[in-house]
Amino acid sequence: LQTSLNADLTDTHPAKEIDVLDPLVRTSLELIAQGGLGHTFNSFEGDSKEFKEFHGAITSVLPIASRLFLLLPFLQSWRNMRPVFLRRFLANITAYLPWSVPREFKKACDTMHPVYKKILEDKKALYRDGGMRALEESTSSGKDLITILCVSCSSRL
Repeated sequence: LQTSLNADLTDTHPAKEIDVLDPLVRTSLELIAQGGLGHTFNSFEGDSKEFKEFHGAITSVLPIASRLFLLLPFLQSWRNMRPVFLRRFLANITAYLPWSVPREFKKACDTMHPVYKKILEDKKALYRDGGMRALEESTSSGKDLITILCVSCSSRL
């Protein structure tokens, strides 16, 4: 954040306005990702595709969900539906609905889900390969929320 703001300050004359919203959004997403997930979105790299896609999805999912308010009880019951391929079939039907909101919601969820799944699978693989020690020695030094929860749960076993 500091580097980004310093670059903006050195490139401008004293009377120019500086947009601080974008660096603050990037900082907040990066802090949440690193503190909660032990993951980085490379938010401060100029044109980080991962940041742009994830930021767009995460900022749109709640406003879209509010427009799906009447359908949310049904969506909740679909989460427990078995077999799983039936859930995916129902989700894919959204492409044929005349209402665009379910398609937008599915697109946002489909953007975020693989990222979360990959992070969790990476943590599980680290645990399988090296146990809690490997998680604690990962890039986040074991100080992210997922690792702390894993350590807490493993100590109870």
